[in-house]
Order: sequence, then structure tokens, then C-alpha cells
Amino acid sequence: LHVYLCLSPNAHKISIALNELGLPHTVHKASCLCDTGEQRAEAFLKLNPAGRVPVLVDHDARPEGFVLTESGAILYYLAAHKDQGNRLLPADPAGRAEALSWVFFQ
Repeated sequence: LHVYLCLSPNAHKISIALNELGLPHTVHKASCLCDTGEQRAEAFLKLNPAGRVPVLVDHDARPEGFVLTESGAILYYLAAHKDQGNRLLPADPAGRAEALSWVFFQ
């Protein structure tokens, strides 16, 4: 897993989830300013044309890399597909819905 983050609450949520799940990952630090720096580089814009972080790239899902943006979508993906013990996303429907309500809370 590769994750592109800056020092923001949405990026911090991704770091917490990755660490809680014990998933090996590589962090690529980016500026939180969308109009400057590495987020305007051609290579980054291929990952996310909006030029924003967080971005997750999972080479286990697809050989070319499965790219996912937006913190809520990334959190759901990690919980639904990488959390073998249902620690972040409960298996029961009510618990799952309650957890997702926090993911979607902004």
C-alpha cells in the first residue's frame, strides 16, 4: 500500500486506520496546499486529477495499482477489504451502519 498524505485531519484518519490494522504501507508526504508543490506534478495528477490528498494506491488489488481518493472511501475500503478481524467495521448490520455514520461525518 502507498498512501499520499499531508498534515490534515482527513489524512490523519487514514494513518490511524493503517496503523490500527497493522498494514505495511509507504507514506508519501504532500503539501496540504492544493495549488503548489508535488500535488500539481504530472505524476500526482495521474493519481488524482483533483490534485488533493489523501490518495491510496493498492498494488495487491490490481497489478497496475488500484487508486482511491477521498478519506471516507479509503477508510471504508481498508475496513471492508483489509480488516480480517472486523476491528474497524463490525460484521453486524447495526454496528456496521453506526461505524459508517462516523466515517461519513464531516
